[in-house]
Amino acid sequence: MFSIDSKTQAVTRNPEYYVMRHYAHYVKPGARVLATTGHFNSMGKAFRNPDGQVVVVVQNALNRELPFTFADPDQPDEGIQVTLAPNSFNTFVLD
Repeated sequence: MFSIDSKTQAVTRNPEYYVMRHYAHYVKPGARVLATTGHFNSMGKAFRNPDGQVVVVVQNALNRELPFTFADPDQPDEGIQVTLAPNSFNTFVLD
């Protein structure tokens, strides 16, 4: 997740570091994975934290904006509709 220059000892955070931060910061111990379907199924994951909060982590690996919709499987009226920026990694928290 980090690269260290052997000459200067400079530390560089690699993209994997930032991806891990999305998960480590928002997905709490004891969270369960929620089933997802659709186009973004392989590009994202949804979790329900023990406190009931839903965390959705999704990537847009394309060079164009993409619409994204998520509905809470336990509360279909609760969800989000957003446009993902090109080449982005996104985290959404639903209370």
